[in-house]
Amino acid sequence: MPEAQQFIASVRSHLQTDRQLLSQYTFLERDANIHLSKLGTVTTGPVQVFEIYPGLEPGDTYRRLIEEDGKPRDARDLSKEDMRRQKQVLDGLEQRKRETPDQREQRRRRQAEAQSKERSELDDLGLVYQFTLIERQQIDGRSVIVIDFAPRPNPTPKTRVGEEMSKVRGRAWVAESDYELVRVNVEVLKDFGVAWSFGKIYSGSTASYERTKINDEVWLPSRLQIKAAGRVLIRRFQVESVTEYSNYRKFSVHTDTDFRPK
Repeated sequence: MPEAQQFIASVRSHLQTDRQLLSQYTFLERDANIHLSKLGTVTTGPVQVFEIYPGLEPGDTYRRLIEEDGKPRDARDLSKEDMRRQKQVLDGLEQRKRETPDQREQRRRRQAEAQSKERSELDDLGLVYQFTLIERQQIDGRSVIVIDFAPRPNPTPKTRVGEEMSKVRGRAWVAESDYELVRVNVEVLKDFGVAWSFGKIYSGSTASYERTKINDEVWLPSRLQIKAAGRVLIRRFQVESVTEYSNYRKFSVHTDTDFRPK
């Protein structure tokens, strides 16, 4: 087994959010959801397949719904949505051309602040968790180190996401060759309010996140499974969702609004 402190430090130095990586790719996303009502009624939502395209700004993705329950979308509806998206991209590019130096600086400052926030959230991992190296395993022919992580007795996170981390424990599988995350399973220990909604996630909720190496050069998401209970405002929910990611291709946005894989 590797020396624990050095191995954890190497993992942290390679760690970045998949949001940053995905901004360079187009891919397919397949979503399936199962809801359980408080009366025990099971409802299965439609299985939807999206083509995902990055935008000019981080988070400005184009989720192009192409299939529902195995049936392709109407080509005319897709064409209308594509035209609206193309206009949005062209308008954004034109706005960039007309930027004043002050506006450009403000945009770059916002981007820098968002990147700084993400780094702070990742730094909170070390402030919140104690890490324990468990064993060495094999996944798809790769040697991985299994790491358990649990909140410290008195964690001192600096971000809202870090506060949420302190309510969660889990296990991670890390590729020994390049210190990249292959899989992580997490369990909620205490109810907590989520930063992005007026809701709460209940203890006992779990999630499993898997990644795969694309073209033997970059690790990207392959599967996310969530089994969660909680509430949004006064409405309680219980849901199981599975999201699968595939067909990754390099992506760029051109001024002619074509979406071209490199």
